[in-house]
Amino acid sequence: MTSKERLQRLSVLAGVVMVLFAICFFQLVYLHLAFRQTERAFSERMEKLILSSRLVELTSRRTLSQSDQELMRSYARRLAGLTRTRQGQQLSRDLAAAVDLFLSRPPEERAAFRAELEDLALECDNYQRSRLKEEILLSNMDFQRLFRVVAATSGSAFLVSIPVIRGSGC
Repeated sequence: MTSKERLQRLSVLAGVVMVLFAICFFQLVYLHLAFRQTERAFSERMEKLILSSRLVELTSRRTLSQSDQELMRSYARRLAGLTRTRQGQQLSRDLAAAVDLFLSRPPEERAAFRAELEDLALECDNYQRSRLKEEILLSNMDFQRLFRVVAATSGSAFLVSIPVIRGSGC
């Protein structure tokens, strides 16, 4: 084997190694971005669930301190600000409006609004829980697709490397 042939084989081998590294890098970036996006979505969903469950708890109380009233308002507004779907936005806006209406009344007049407020808080909480279930199902499907892409690129890298390794005499 001449030095020119050996140099050609080494350059082909180096090219294949570079392609394999590029595939590995692509996989790592792809996995990182996918997991990070899922982490953000679930983190936001957890915040919504915590807010809605705290609102259910606060609306079920018969007496509210001033700090509880402020928390109730801030939780309702934050939940309304976080919600993105049309149904969720409408529900959270209705809840925030009901909280404002409820708290704007003197304590002795609130009884008439309490049942509606409790129902809205429960409905909002149930909605957030159902959205969590949907997100889990969607994440499972996304991860299946993600791992198919990783498997396909890994398989391609493996198939590309076999002829090169055989041809290089390694």
